[in-house]
Amino acid sequence: AMAPRRAAAVVLSLHAAAASSAVASSAPALPLGHPFPGKAYPPRPGFTLWLVEEFTKPLDLDTDPIWTWSDGGLSEGQVRFVKEAVRFEKGKMQIVASRGFQPASCSNAEVGIVEDKPVGSGEVRTRHNMFRYGYYEVRMRAPRVRPNDTDTNGNYVSTMFVYRDAKFRHWREIDVEVTGDSSRSVTMNVLNADGTTVWNPTIQASQHFVAPSWANLRGRFHRYGFEWLPTGITWYLDGEIVGHHSPEHLLKIPDLSAKIVMNLWVFREEWGYAFGGREGKNNAYPMYSEYDWLRFYKWDGDAQYPCEGASTSCLTEDDRFFSSNNPCDGIPQEGGVPPCVAECAREKSPQELGADSSASQREADIFFLERARSRAPFFAGSECEPRCACVLWGKRPCSSPNTGGVQSGRLPPDGERPVTAQKGQVPGSVPAVCVESRPCVAARPARAQDARDEPPRGERRVGEGAQGAAAK
Repeated sequence: AMAPRRAAAVVLSLHAAAASSAVASSAPALPLGHPFPGKAYPPRPGFTLWLVEEFTKPLDLDTDPIWTWSDGGLSEGQVRFVKEAVRFEKGKMQIVASRGFQPASCSNAEVGIVEDKPVGSGEVRTRHNMFRYGYYEVRMRAPRVRPNDTDTNGNYVSTMFVYRDAKFRHWREIDVEVTGDSSRSVTMNVLNADGTTVWNPTIQASQHFVAPSWANLRGRFHRYGFEWLPTGITWYLDGEIVGHHSPEHLLKIPDLSAKIVMNLWVFREEWGYAFGGREGKNNAYPMYSEYDWLRFYKWDGDAQYPCEGASTSCLTEDDRFFSSNNPCDGIPQEGGVPPCVAECAREKSPQELGADSSASQREADIFFLERARSRAPFFAGSECEPRCACVLWGKRPCSSPNTGGVQSGRLPPDGERPVTAQKGQVPGSVPAVCVESRPCVAARPARAQDARDEPPRGERRVGEGAQGAAAK
């Protein structure tokens, strides 16, 4: 009588094992990212290699399931982060800082307006707050302040760190920062605060390490890493321990998930280059940091993060709070009404120009597209966004984003040809209007539009009608 029961139990057990195997086989093989096929990576006891980036091929920072770019900029820095500053060349990722006016506009990463900046640079980050305890390591080379010169000091902060968005609810951060004050200087930080948007000394604990005399951090690639556990944070340089933050410290060990971030920025000159090196006057642009690879080993004791397969299944409501990185990442700003709205700037394809729009609109659209592709300079003092063209056609001037206005994006009337404003003209001194080569980012408060921001009766905004949704 017992035999059939035992047989049934065996069958059920086999079915359960098969189901478990099917679930396991459906999960993406680790490590995720872009590892070398078949490479035997170094093991780390108690940890599982979860993510590898070799940077041998360019990452598409608009479509990659793990990585994206930031549109932010630090208030204490003179840099605005732009996607174009992240490059992939000769099997390396480069983050390039270059002189070039970056006009004020709304930032999803900062959840607010980033003011005018004189330098553009880049920040690469994971899409979601889904990384926590584990070992983080990168092989990188710090920037040279001057070409082919590894000894001259300047000002820069070249990084790999974890950081939680949005910082004004739960600011959590663990840093590795290589700075321009010396070719051997490394700073290690922990930040932990709630309900604050402004840095102050009480939310940070820092340590400084001077590398050996032979270890010029600008001349050679070096391995920088940190192990983040509930029991402490330990930093490494080329496999050697160089810093530790213990649970006995007054500043608590961060316990919330975060994003992995790499960036390059420069401190404000008018603030005396207070961090990153006092000799910022020596900076010769462009300068760049280089990344050979990045690895993340998940701590086996963390049962929640990261989400399986880099999905969003493990994210909490708090993890999603205002966590968009840029207006093109498709991540909504959840948790309330953001103070401003940024729009994705994407070049129109010829197909999107539309065959059924008016002749003048098609002409204007082609003008915008050609101007965007040529990267022609915009006139001095322009209040248009970098990817907008200013044209004259005898109507009202562009509203200033710095005063909460709206870049109107109006078209010239039928039959009038857009005429590029001359270099040196000041917006407002002649009638001008911002017209889109790609949808403009309107640096404005998130509010109902004032009636005076509407186009005159009978006129259209760029994109209305046959071209799709109106530009806001």
